[in-house]
Amino acid sequence: MSIQQRELGAGHLLISGTRNNGKEWIVVAGEAITANQIVCCKGVQDAHVEVYKADQGASTTRSSPLFVAMHGASNGDQLRVSELNVITNVNTAAGTAGDPIYLGTAGAWQLAAPANPVKVGVVLTVNASTGSVLFMTPRA
Repeated sequence: MSIQQRELGAGHLLISGTRNNGKEWIVVAGEAITANQIVCCKGVQDAHVEVYKADQGASTTRSSPLFVAMHGASNGDQLRVSELNVITNVNTAAGTAGDPIYLGTAGAWQLAAPANPVKVGVVLTVNASTGSVLFMTPRA
């Protein structure tokens, strides 16, 4: 498969085997990851970018691009990740529409700002069980 110049842009994580499908990337999970967890790049496995759960206290997380896992994957499995995603049916009762969402620990997100805040999105709708958030992960 050949890649045309117009398909490449600044910031693409393109190495042999890693593909960008529109707004999604296909990478390899470096550990067990569940849907909607925030992940970061930490290396390469064979010809794919390898991702791990992001953590707001880790310096390696703070210097890596962040993505949202589109589904769960076991260690070594391919995983689709995205920089932009709407997640529904989550608890946003402690927030207000438009409030920022911050990176937490072990791939989680939170409404309260931690000591080292990294904004990863905003609250769209507020509800204890059917709330929604927009993930807009920052670029390193």
